[in-house]
Order: sequence, then structure tokens, then C-alpha cells
Amino acid sequence: MRTDSLNIPTRASHGGAAAPGVELDFSTNLNPVPRPKELDAAIRASFDGVGVYPDYRQTAAREAIARFEGVGPSQVFGGNGASELFTALANALDPRKSLVVEPSFIGLRRALEASPVRRVEPFYLLEEDGFELTDALLAAITPGVELVSLADPNNPTGRNIDGALLDAILERCEATGAALAIDESFLRLSKKRAGLAKRAANASNLYVVSSFTKSCVIPGLRVGYLVSNEENVKRVAAAAPEWNMSGPAQRAAVACAEALGATEFAEETRSTVARESAFLSDRLRALGIRVYPSDTNFLLLRCDKDLYRIAAENKILIRDCSNFHGLRKGYYRVAVRGRRENEALIAAFEKGLAERNS
Repeated sequence: MRTDSLNIPTRASHGGAAAPGVELDFSTNLNPVPRPKELDAAIRASFDGVGVYPDYRQTAAREAIARFEGVGPSQVFGGNGASELFTALANALDPRKSLVVEPSFIGLRRALEASPVRRVEPFYLLEEDGFELTDALLAAITPGVELVSLADPNNPTGRNIDGALLDAILERCEATGAALAIDESFLRLSKKRAGLAKRAANASNLYVVSSFTKSCVIPGLRVGYLVSNEENVKRVAAAAPEWNMSGPAQRAAVACAEALGATEFAEETRSTVARESAFLSDRLRALGIRVYPSDTNFLLLRCDKDLYRIAAENKILIRDCSNFHGLRKGYYRVAVRGRRENEALIAAFEKGLAERNS
């Protein structure tokens, strides 16, 4: 990554981009709780099988994910991270008109826009609503919209979608004939305890995409999955590359599903995220930074001072959100990390803001 004369990292279009001199990365929203030792052992053991082709049917991985989500293996399809599944889903449905909630993660939007005949219309979340999704979306789901894209919780705003509103959105999509794609990649790091996988497994128009990347801290392995009814899964699988999951990724999927299904790891994750999110939010607000309410392991911030530069001057990387559709200069996203790292971020902001206000 290029840097300027002060060694300030170039502002990337995605979190997690490596930069010289960065010691703390708050731009990636990973679980602050370390991976279980059993998961690390499974990942290491998986490399014993790299001399043979992986199981293109993803048998063990699909069975483990199915047990975890409470659905059937034929209702699951694994992928090289959620991003690959967004591309396969876009190609399988090939919608001529899609409605995408903004600001949000650009993975599905990018996949949809890969074809010049697909039209993507934004539905903007409003700052006066705290960037929370409201029933105003229902009126935007009109006949002719073939796909609606949501995230629960949303990224970068961090809000879960109200359950009653989700029901209404599903009913509206069914009434208009639209498919509904929901990104649940951060669900296991949020206040919600259950997503829509079971419902998707038996619905004609619902697709749930998720990932173990964030919850199990394995961004380098790329392990995602999609849940829908059996025919929909076959359709998406046909649009994906052959052997789209490596052997290590499939072994990791099994281990991740088992780890997240264990009460101890799941509960430690929820309690740690809740505790550190409240701590970080309170301390940042005390510095005069606007912190939007969040239900997950990252926070959306607003400040008229350049927080990105302040963080970088202290060898910390945060996410500049000015390139998100629906946001502008002055918005930033920070991950919720462990107490020591969170205190380091607070100290950096406190020092930098004091210098700029003096």
C-alpha cells in the first residue's frame, strides 16, 4: 500500500489492507475472542490432504453447516468466502432490477454491477433514523424489482433488523415476486441469536449468505456458505466455479460450525462484544465523537476531525467510510477489540483531538 511522506496509509476501499508501520488494525471487524484451540488444530491438520483434490460435493462441510443452522445438507452450499457466493447468486438470478440498501457492504452490489444489463437502485438509510432500517423500505419494493439485498446486522452501521420488519419485508417480496438476499456474516457477533437460515431452507425466494471469516477469525481461509431451498442451492452451485472450496477451507468449515455450536465459545463471544462495545462507545462519546448505536462488533463514527489520520499517526488503521454509498467525508468505522487494544485507540484519539483543538 502506498504511503505519503508521513507514512500515513492510503485510504483503502476495504478494511484489512496491509500497510507499513501499522501495529493495530481496527479496520477489520474480527471476533475479539481468540479462535478455539480445536479450530487451530483442525486447520493445521487439514494441510496433510493438500496433495489430493478436495471433495467437490463439500460433503462434510455441508453436513456440519447444516447441523449448525438446523437445516438439511442439500439446503447448504459452501463458498470461497461470502464474496464468491454473492457473485454466484447474482449470476444465478441475473436480476434486471435490484434494490440494494445503502450504506452497506459492497460485495453483492459489485457482483450485480458486473453485468451492464443489470440495474441497481439504492435505498438509502437515513442519518436521522440512526441509519436503522425502517418500514419505508416496503414502499420501495415495487413490481419489477427482482432482487432485494439486505444485511443483518448491516455493515458499516452495525444495526440488526427488527424481526417484525423482516417478516413484513419477506411478505412484501413474496407479493411482488422479488427474491430476498440477506447477508448474515456478522450475525453470530451481534445481539441476535438466530437468523433466517431455517426459513430460507423452505422458502422459494429467500437466500441467506453467511461466513465464518469474522466470527472464527479466519479471513485468510475464505469460508462462507449459502442457505436456501434445495432447488435454489442447485441453481447457485451451478453458477459457482468447480471445486470452489479448498480442502483446508472445508475442514475449517466443519471445525468452525462445531466451535460456534458450542455454548462456551458462542457465549464468550457475545459477552465480550457487548462489554467492549459499551466501553468503547462510552469513551469515544466522551471525546466528542458521535457514535451511532450498534448491535455488533464494530461502531460507525462521525467526527469533523480526520480520525483516520489521527489513528494512522499512532500506527493504528481504521476504516474511512467516505467511499460507502450513502456516507461522506467524516464517517469512520472501528472494530470492537479487546480491552487493551480499545484503550490504545481511545488514547490515540484523545491525544490527536487535543492537539487539533489546542
